[in-house]
Amino acid sequence: FPVTILHGDKIAVKNIKGSEIAKGITEYNNIDAEKIKKKRGSEIESALGFKGKEYLIHVDDLVVNR
Repeated sequence: FPVTILHGDKIAVKNIKGSEIAKGITEYNNIDAEKIKKKRGSEIESALGFKGKEYLIHVDDLVVNR
């Protein structure tokens, strides 16, 4: 079933193999995140229809696993 993610939720960041590599706080919900996936920061406004952040997780809100 689909997962609902809301702005401000803590999410796991996984690599291509599916291993968790970090955790972070998201700037977008799952619907908007899907719209901006694989887009450059400069393309986000046109993809969403509003000016948003140029990142899904800001570096200040990211904790990388060791």
